[in-house]
Amino acid sequence: MTLMFILDKTMFGPVGKALDDRDELIRSQLAAVGGNTEEVDKLIAEKDQIIGDARAAVGRDVAALKTEMDAKIAAEAARAKADVDRQIADAMSTIDAERESSKAQVESQGQAIADQIVAKVVEV
Repeated sequence: MTLMFILDKTMFGPVGKALDDRDELIRSQLAAVGGNTEEVDKLIAEKDQIIGDARAAVGRDVAALKTEMDAKIAAEAARAKADVDRQIADAMSTIDAERESSKAQVESQGQAIADQIVAKVVEV
């Protein structure tokens, strides 16, 4: 019994006190971490809100750029179509003019040949 009393006062007492102090420190740290859970949840919610807002803004920007690009493409296509239509109309008018010129040449040459034939037949 005396040995237990001496060991309790000299060895186990200070060791027990150190263990109790360490246990109290761990409990206080766990309580502090438990108290931070709400703050961490708020930060996570804020992060999710910021990311959601950023995604929405990017979506709006992409949609605006797509609309702008579609308008530019439509305008450019209309300009190109008008240019091609003008070129086709110019080519058609040139072809018609050449056809009329060729028709007039054929008729004048036909008339010249007919006159030559008549002149030869009259000579004979």
